[in-house]
Amino acid sequence: MTETNRFARLHGAWKTAAAAGVAALGLAGALVTAGTATGAAATTLPIETGTIPAGVKLSGVIDHGPASDTAAFSTWRGAPVQVVTDYLGGNNWAALANTTWASGRWQGTKYHFVWSMFMLPTDGSGNLATGATGAYNSYFTKAAQGLVAGGFGYSTIRLGWENTGSWYPWSLPKNPAAFAAYWRQIVTTMRAVPGAHFTFDFNISDQAIDPSAGWPGDAYVDYVGGDFYDQSWASSYAPTDHAKVWNHILTQPYGLNWLTTFAAAHHKRLSLPEWAMAYRCDGHGGGDDPYFLQAVHDWVSSHDVAYETYFNDQDDSCHAFAFTSGHFPNGSNTYRSVFNKPYAIGTTPTPAPSAPTDPTSGLTVSAAANRIGAYALSGATLSGSASIWDAAPAGTTKVVFSLDGTVVHTEGSAPFDYVGTGAGDTSLPLSLATLAKGSHTITATETSASGTKTVSSTFTVA
Repeated sequence: MTETNRFARLHGAWKTAAAAGVAALGLAGALVTAGTATGAAATTLPIETGTIPAGVKLSGVIDHGPASDTAAFSTWRGAPVQVVTDYLGGNNWAALANTTWASGRWQGTKYHFVWSMFMLPTDGSGNLATGATGAYNSYFTKAAQGLVAGGFGYSTIRLGWENTGSWYPWSLPKNPAAFAAYWRQIVTTMRAVPGAHFTFDFNISDQAIDPSAGWPGDAYVDYVGGDFYDQSWASSYAPTDHAKVWNHILTQPYGLNWLTTFAAAHHKRLSLPEWAMAYRCDGHGGGDDPYFLQAVHDWVSSHDVAYETYFNDQDDSCHAFAFTSGHFPNGSNTYRSVFNKPYAIGTTPTPAPSAPTDPTSGLTVSAAANRIGAYALSGATLSGSASIWDAAPAGTTKVVFSLDGTVVHTEGSAPFDYVGTGAGDTSLPLSLATLAKGSHTITATETSASGTKTVSSTFTVA
C-alpha cells in the first residue's frame, strides 16, 4: 500500500491543529480533573480532563481550525466532543521544544487532549540512535514544561505516531532497538517534569508491519493505538466493496485483530487516534461509506478502546476526509445518528492475557488478584485498585514494605504481597483511592541468608 499522499496530508497537519470548543458532557465526575487555575489565569488555561478511567470511552475529532470549529462540530453531530487530537511542532528542534502556544489555541476549553509529538524534527538534524543516548532529552524537558504550564499536565502524548510507516524520520522498522531506547529516554524525561502526569500512546500505521521489536516496555506505554482509513489497494476487490475492505482492516497482518491481542498481552487499552472515510481521486478511497462508520462504532463499543478521534479534514480536491467536503452525504447522516450519544461505560474491561507474564524480579503490579497480566510497577500509572507484590529471589525469608518512606507491611513468606495474601495464594488489592493523586514510591527490603537488599519503584496514582 502506498502512503505518498497520506504523508503529504499529514506533513501539513502538524502545522495546524484539531479544534475544540465545548465542555465534555455525559461524563461528569467520571474523569480525573487536573485542577483549576487561580487568579487571572483561570480564565485562559484549558481544563485538562485527566487519565481516561477504565471502562470509559471518549469520542472526539481532529479538525484543523480554531477552537470554535469543534464547538460547531459538536453541535452538528448532536453530541459533545470529549477528546481532541492535535499536532505539536517539529520542523526543527526549537519548534519541537516549543509547546507554549497550545494554551492560547485551546483557551477556555475542557477536553482530554492527545498531542501528536515528534520524536525527531523533519529537518534531518537528529536520528534514533543518537536519541537513544539521551542527547536530545533537554528538548523534551522544555516541551513537557510548556504543556504543564499551559494546563496540559494530564494529557496523552501520541509520541512518534504512525511508527511503522516509512514517511517520518522516527520510522520504527529502520532501527527498532534504537526506537525503543529513545522512546524510554523521552518518556522518562517528560515524566520527571514537576506537574507532569502524562500518558503515552504507542501508535502504529496501517502498513502490515510488525512493531514488536520496537516495543519500549510496558512501564513506558499506557495505550496502544492504530490509524486506519477507509481506503484500499487490493487487486481482488474494489475499495467500494465495503464489507471486504473492513474485513481486511480487521484481519490483515498487524490489523485491528492483531492490535487487540497485542494490547491485551501488554495489559494496555486501545485507541483509534486517526480514522475516517476517504475520498481519493486516484480511486483508492471507499467514498461515501455508512458501512465503515457503523463498523468503527461497533468495534469501539465491543473492545477496550479508551478514545477515538475522527480525522475531519480536507487537504485538497483530490484527498478529502471531512464531512463538510460534500463527498459523504450518506455517511454524514449515519455519523450523526450513530455517534450522537456517549459510548456505554464499563462494558468492555481490558481482557487478561492467556498466560501470566509476571516479571521475574522486583516490584510487580496486576489488575487481577491471580496476578495474571502482571507488569513492572516502576513507571506505571494506576487507578481503581491493583495487586502489588515483590517478586523476590529464591531464598528470601522476609520482605518489609514501605510507602513514601513509611513502613506499612511485613511479609514473612512468599508470595510477598504488599497488602497481604488471600485465599488460594491470591494477592489482596490495594485501593488507589486511599492514596493522594500523583507520584508515590514503594520500597521493599528483602532479607535472606546473604543479608538484606532494597528495591524501590515509583508509580503514579491517577
